[in-house]
Amino acid sequence: MQSNILIHKFRFFFISLLVFTGCSSISIYDYHSYETATSLKAEVSSLINNGTGEFSKYETIVNELTLKIEKAYEYEKGKPKNSITARMWEKMKDPNGGLYGEFIKLWKENSTLSNDYVIEKRKILEEAFDDIIELESKKIKE
Repeated sequence: MQSNILIHKFRFFFISLLVFTGCSSISIYDYHSYETATSLKAEVSSLINNGTGEFSKYETIVNELTLKIEKAYEYEKGKPKNSITARMWEKMKDPNGGLYGEFIKLWKENSTLSNDYVIEKRKILEEAFDDIIELESKKIKE
């Protein structure tokens, strides 16, 4: 139930940004952005599956993946007319945003997570990545 609310909030946020900022604030298609988002989706999904294990065993992988997400955010933030995508990545990494950042924060605090939580969070994260990927794929290609 909570996951459906979070998914709808993320999608509402995404749609609201499109409506309020207009299409003029959308950058052109960028293969690097698309490839980064699809790769990170697979890496995050794989990592999430380990959430029932001890955080300390995966801390190095978490740190590497968190850095990749931070790099993706900085790359998107630095592109002109790309505020929507940058905000989506910002929400992804936010420790209180209900997505990757929050998952990592809770895993680190609790050392392990329940299987049910991991399964639910993986669905939410995959859908959030799908939104980023879909936005990039629908941008105008030069």
